[in-house]
Amino acid sequence: MVMKNKTKYDEFKSFVTYIDVLTYALALIGEEQFNSDPIPWHAAVYEIWKKYRTIIPELDKIYFTHRPPLPPQSVQVDRLVKVMTMSHEISLPNPRFPTIDMDKDKREKIKQREKNRLDKYSTYISDISEILKSRISVHA
Repeated sequence: MVMKNKTKYDEFKSFVTYIDVLTYALALIGEEQFNSDPIPWHAAVYEIWKKYRTIIPELDKIYFTHRPPLPPQSVQVDRLVKVMTMSHEISLPNPRFPTIDMDKDKREKIKQREKNRLDKYSTYISDISEILKSRISVHA
């Protein structure tokens, strides 16, 4: 049996972030359109963060500020949408129309890329998908 030495690139590819976890969960929903209003995004990720940050350590890299009566806010949640847009995982077809689009090809590409890397969290990511669906899906 030949052991392959891990390269720096292999190590880099195996590195997981909260963006990977949430993008994969979003792709698992199986819908094409999501609400682009930041308030439901912050609420959804805050709920996910409270429930799973001790189980999925990458989520503990999200920081929230909460000044009642305003909802919790996070720079990392804003960054999530920005990074997904810049990496072409999602698209904002019209700035005046409040949806984010993730077509079937993009969802499948994300699922194939992330399935093995995030397999250890698969049970939790399914639950995270349900939370996202209930909060940001335009069809919920």
